[in-house]
Amino acid sequence: MGDVEAWDLFSDLPQFIIESILTRLRIRDAVRTSILSTEWSYRWASLTHLVFDDKCVALYNDKGLLEINLIKFITGVLFLHQGPINKFQLSASYLQCCPDIDQWILFLSRCEIKELVLELGEGEWFRVPSCLFNCKMLTRLELARCEFDPLLVLRDSYA
Repeated sequence: MGDVEAWDLFSDLPQFIIESILTRLRIRDAVRTSILSTEWSYRWASLTHLVFDDKCVALYNDKGLLEINLIKFITGVLFLHQGPINKFQLSASYLQCCPDIDQWILFLSRCEIKELVLELGEGEWFRVPSCLFNCKMLTRLELARCEFDPLLVLRDSYA
């Protein structure tokens, strides 16, 4: 059997098997499957578990460049994502407070997210935006180096 025939067999796998394969890959590698063929262009875009870390982008000696590339990667994945997101996990030692995280949480609050894990890097603590309280389907929340504005918590609990 030639390589082309073997590839056709792989491309014709049932969707649930393809999803199973993609969920076992790191998000960076799942996104890279887009180059396999036009049929695979956005198969990764319906993954329900999105797990990001510092290894999602190439490592650079320049911490600022790493942070910029990580932000672009996560924003791009969320922008192209289709369907529900059950889990969003961000474990990034190089990523600190930035307005993009607020935008991601706002986006996720509209996706009926069930699990949210934020483990951010050293330095300034991240102030969680009040839109997090709109995540009504949230069953698991883990925050590291994050803080709430107590006045927002009180205000939103009585709204």
